[in-house]
Amino acid sequence: MIKVIPLLIASSIFAQPVFFQPPIAQVFKVQAGKPICSKTIFNTVQTLQNVPRTKNVRFKTSDVRGYANVPAGKTKFYQFVFQGSGSDDILNSPKMMETLAARVLLACNESAVLTFNLDRSDAFEMYGWLNGKPQRFTCYPSTDKLPAKMPWGQRICL
Repeated sequence: MIKVIPLLIASSIFAQPVFFQPPIAQVFKVQAGKPICSKTIFNTVQTLQNVPRTKNVRFKTSDVRGYANVPAGKTKFYQFVFQGSGSDDILNSPKMMETLAARVLLACNESAVLTFNLDRSDAFEMYGWLNGKPQRFTCYPSTDKLPAKMPWGQRICL
Protein backbone atom coordinates (compact mmCIF):
# COMPACT_ATOMS: atom_id res chain seq x y z
CA MET A 1 0.00 0.00 0.00
CA ILE A 2 1.37 3.42 -0.95
CA LYS A 3 1.13 6.16 1.68
CA VAL A 4 0.51 9.72 0.49
CA ILE A 5 0.58 12.50 3.06
CA PRO A 6 0.40 16.35 2.82
CA LEU A 7 3.21 18.51 4.27
CA LEU A 8 3.37 21.98 5.81
CA ILE A 9 6.34 24.10 4.77
CA ALA A 10 7.16 27.44 6.36
CA SER A 11 7.13 30.20 3.77
CA SER A 12 8.28 33.58 5.08
CA ILE A 13 6.46 34.13 8.32
CA PHE A 14 3.41 32.02 7.48
CA ALA A 15 3.06 28.26 7.17
CA GLN A 16 1.12 27.20 4.12
CA PRO A 17 0.09 23.75 2.91
CA VAL A 18 2.18 22.30 0.13
CA PHE A 19 1.47 18.79 -1.05
CA PHE A 20 4.76 16.99 -0.73
CA GLN A 21 4.71 13.54 0.72
CA PRO A 22 5.18 12.85 3.57
CA PRO A 23 5.46 15.68 6.10
CA ILE A 24 8.23 15.26 8.60
CA ALA A 25 5.69 14.31 11.27
CA GLN A 26 4.35 11.57 9.00
CA VAL A 27 7.83 10.43 7.97
CA PHE A 28 8.37 9.64 11.62
CA LYS A 29 5.30 7.39 11.45
CA VAL A 30 6.61 5.71 8.28
CA GLN A 31 9.95 5.10 9.99
CA ALA A 32 8.82 5.04 13.62
CA GLY A 33 11.80 5.14 15.94
CA LYS A 34 14.18 5.91 13.08
CA PRO A 35 14.73 9.67 13.20
CA ILE A 36 17.85 9.56 11.00
CA CYS A 37 15.85 7.86 8.23
CA SER A 38 12.97 10.31 8.61
CA LYS A 39 15.25 13.32 8.49
CA THR A 40 17.10 11.93 5.45
CA ILE A 41 13.84 11.41 3.55
CA PHE A 42 12.68 14.91 4.47
CA ASN A 43 16.02 16.42 3.40
CA THR A 44 15.90 14.50 0.10
CA VAL A 45 12.43 15.88 -0.66
CA GLN A 46 13.73 19.38 0.14
CA THR A 47 16.83 18.94 -2.04
CA LEU A 48 14.73 17.83 -5.01
CA GLN A 49 12.22 20.62 -4.44
CA ASN A 50 15.08 23.14 -4.54
CA VAL A 51 16.13 22.11 -8.05
CA PRO A 52 15.03 25.08 -10.22
CA ARG A 53 11.77 24.56 -12.13
CA THR A 54 10.96 21.38 -10.17
CA LYS A 55 7.64 21.22 -8.39
CA ASN A 56 5.27 18.89 -6.56
CA VAL A 57 7.97 16.66 -5.09
CA ARG A 58 6.33 13.73 -3.34
CA PHE A 59 7.55 10.74 -1.37
CA LYS A 60 5.78 7.38 -1.48
CA THR A 61 6.55 4.11 0.22
CA SER A 62 5.37 0.56 -0.34
CA ASP A 63 6.64 -2.98 0.05
CA VAL A 64 9.04 -4.41 -2.53
CA ARG A 65 7.19 -6.67 -4.99
CA GLY A 66 8.03 -8.42 -8.24
CA TYR A 67 11.71 -9.04 -7.55
CA ALA A 68 13.68 -12.21 -6.89
CA ASN A 69 16.50 -12.30 -4.34
CA VAL A 70 15.63 -9.13 -2.41
CA PRO A 71 18.35 -8.57 0.21
CA ALA A 72 17.41 -10.00 3.61
CA GLY A 73 15.67 -7.54 5.91
CA LYS A 74 15.22 -4.98 3.11
CA THR A 75 11.47 -4.78 2.52
CA LYS A 76 10.67 -1.18 1.55
CA PHE A 77 10.39 0.48 -1.86
CA TYR A 78 10.69 4.28 -1.78
CA GLN A 79 9.71 6.66 -4.58
CA PHE A 80 10.59 10.31 -5.00
CA VAL A 81 8.16 11.67 -7.61
CA PHE A 82 8.35 15.15 -9.13
CA GLN A 83 7.09 17.40 -11.93
CA GLY A 84 8.29 20.42 -13.86
CA SER A 85 10.96 21.15 -16.44
CA GLY A 86 13.61 20.87 -13.71
CA SER A 87 12.89 17.15 -13.63
CA ASP A 88 15.26 16.70 -16.57
CA ASP A 89 18.03 18.25 -14.49
CA ILE A 90 17.43 15.64 -11.79
CA LEU A 91 17.19 12.63 -14.11
CA ASN A 92 20.26 13.80 -16.08
CA SER A 93 22.33 14.13 -12.92
CA PRO A 94 23.49 10.63 -12.00
CA LYS A 95 25.90 11.96 -9.38
CA MET A 96 23.12 13.80 -7.52
CA MET A 97 20.76 10.81 -7.68
CA GLU A 98 23.53 8.44 -6.60
CA THR A 99 24.39 10.65 -3.63
CA LEU A 100 20.77 11.09 -2.53
CA ALA A 101 20.00 7.38 -3.02
CA ALA A 102 23.04 6.32 -1.00
CA ARG A 103 22.05 8.66 1.85
CA VAL A 104 18.50 7.30 2.00
CA LEU A 105 19.44 3.64 1.58
CA LEU A 106 22.13 3.90 4.27
CA ALA A 107 19.93 5.84 6.70
CA CYS A 108 16.81 3.67 6.31
CA ASN A 109 17.54 0.11 7.39
CA GLU A 110 14.44 -1.41 5.80
CA SER A 111 14.90 0.29 2.43
CA ALA A 112 15.74 -2.09 -0.41
CA VAL A 113 15.25 0.12 -3.44
CA LEU A 114 14.25 3.65 -4.38
CA THR A 115 13.36 5.48 -7.54
CA PHE A 116 13.45 9.03 -8.81
CA ASN A 117 10.34 9.36 -11.03
CA LEU A 118 9.07 12.02 -13.38
CA ASP A 119 5.37 12.10 -12.50
CA ARG A 120 2.97 10.55 -15.06
CA SER A 121 5.78 9.23 -17.23
CA ASP A 122 8.01 6.20 -17.78
CA ALA A 123 11.10 8.29 -16.99
CA PHE A 124 12.78 7.07 -13.81
CA GLU A 125 16.04 5.87 -12.34
CA MET A 126 16.29 3.10 -9.75
CA TYR A 127 18.87 2.50 -7.02
CA GLY A 128 19.13 -0.32 -4.51
CA TRP A 129 21.39 -2.55 -2.49
CA LEU A 130 23.82 -4.50 -4.70
CA ASN A 131 26.86 -6.33 -3.40
CA GLY A 132 26.41 -4.73 0.02
CA LYS A 133 26.27 -1.12 -1.17
CA PRO A 134 23.82 1.28 -2.84
CA GLN A 135 24.07 1.14 -6.65
CA ARG A 136 22.07 2.01 -9.76
CA PHE A 137 19.98 -0.81 -11.21
CA THR A 138 20.77 -1.78 -14.81
CA CYS A 139 18.34 -2.42 -17.65
CA TYR A 140 17.00 -5.94 -18.10
CA PRO A 141 18.44 -7.22 -21.41
CA SER A 142 15.10 -7.69 -23.19
CA THR A 143 11.50 -6.60 -22.85
CA ASP A 144 10.38 -9.37 -25.22
CA LYS A 145 10.28 -12.08 -22.59
CA LEU A 146 10.21 -10.87 -18.99
CA PRO A 147 10.68 -13.28 -16.09
CA ALA A 148 7.93 -13.84 -13.51
CA LYS A 149 10.13 -11.98 -11.04
CA MET A 150 12.83 -9.51 -12.09
CA PRO A 151 16.39 -10.36 -11.08
CA TRP A 152 17.54 -8.15 -8.23
CA GLY A 153 19.62 -5.27 -9.54
CA GLN A 154 17.80 -4.97 -12.87
CA ARG A 155 14.81 -2.97 -14.05
CA ILE A 156 12.66 -2.66 -17.16
CA CYS A 157 13.90 0.10 -19.45
CA LEU A 158 11.67 1.47 -22.17
